[in-house]
Amino acid sequence: FPVTIVWDSTESDPCELQQDLPVEQSWIYVGRGSDRVKAVQRIIRWMVTFPGHDLLAIPGEGFPHLPCIHLTGRLGATGIHEALDRGKGLILSSKYEGLSLVVLEGLSRGVPVVATQVGGLSYLPAGLQGTYWIQPKDGDDPNAWQRATQEAEQNDSIHLRKVRAQQNQSVLS
Repeated sequence: FPVTIVWDSTESDPCELQQDLPVEQSWIYVGRGSDRVKAVQRIIRWMVTFPGHDLLAIPGEGFPHLPCIHLTGRLGATGIHEALDRGKGLILSSKYEGLSLVVLEGLSRGVPVVATQVGGLSYLPAGLQGTYWIQPKDGDDPNAWQRATQEAEQNDSIHLRKVRAQQNQSVLS
């Protein structure tokens, strides 16, 4: 089932995705970098340990200014969907999490999801395609992030995303 992220019930689409951002070569992160529970330092540590990765941070507040991190500003549903569809996949490094709507949205679109398997994410139904879970005990290990992102990249294509989207929508409905 399609899930729509709404940032503010009074705003339908704050802005569109800038066309000059390197979306296709980036992992997509949706959330505030300043939220300690989201533990973005885990992703940054992985990117520093294993150079050559880019991160598209939506909206990007609270992230350090590094050449490999691209900040979008606030995006509405259309911009987020475009980023998810064009990016390498969704990455989420939370120490604690409820049931992340952006993960559900990514899965329903067939987007590879690399995330710590915490909170509500650990209760998602079996049979979801394109999930690359980092166990909570490995969340601070850059090697675990490298293995998961490499596997996700190796197992991705436009065709597979379409197939996964159909399978995942069936599992999630």
